[in-house]
Formats: sequence, C-alpha cells, structure tokens
Amino acid sequence: MSKIKIALFTLVLIAGAVAAWVFIPTHTSLGPQMSSTPIGEEFSLVGYKIISTDRKLNKLNQYFLIANGSELGDSDPILTTSDQFLRVVSVKDNTFKLSVKGRIEQYRNDIWVEKSDGTAHHWLASMQSDYVK
Repeated sequence: MSKIKIALFTLVLIAGAVAAWVFIPTHTSLGPQMSSTPIGEEFSLVGYKIISTDRKLNKLNQYFLIANGSELGDSDPILTTSDQFLRVVSVKDNTFKLSVKGRIEQYRNDIWVEKSDGTAHHWLASMQSDYVK
C-alpha cells in the first residue's frame, strides 16, 4: 500500500513540476543602466540591460526616451535590441535617427514623452539597421 502512495505522490509531483514549467511566464526586469545619450537639450535616450528568467532575453537591451530630470516610471521602451552600442546619428526638430547593428526585437517610432512639468512632447524616430546574422 505504501509503495502505491509513494508512486502516486511522485507522479503528482512530476505533473506539478511540468505544469509549473509550462504555465509560469517569464519575468523580466530592468538591470543596470548602460548608456545615456542626449537627444536635443531636454531629453535623453537611456539604455538598460534586461534581466530575465529566459536565457535568450538576458542578451537584450531596452532603450527609453525620457525628459531630463524625470524618472523612467512606467514608460514603454522605444527599442529592444541586442545592440549595446546604439548610436544617435542625427537630431533635427522633433526627429532623431538611430543606427543599430544588433538584432531588433521591438521598435516604436511614434513617441510621446511626458516632461516633469506635465506637458507632453512628440518625437519621431527613424532607424538604420545593419544586422547580419
């Protein structure tokens, strides 16, 4: 009788471990700040390393456009890429151009940035990508 209980308990434990592995989502958070590049006089493009439970996501970086003197808060990233050395090629009016050499996971080109005084500023981003696998 006790062998049947041990076998049944082992099967339940294995089934629970498999279910946890399948259904628990990956968790990502921002790691250390890698870069900060000024965009115009009042804004900065800030890059952070991603720390994740998924190994392939640990190689990615997220870049945010924020107003100088304001917190990152719950801003959405404008770019998620494997490139650590993102370059800002040009800044003109409310547009800027980026040069990316790494794999691109996510990109937004229409950006609204809230300043610390509560006003919002509109930016358009363009990108030149030279990724070769």
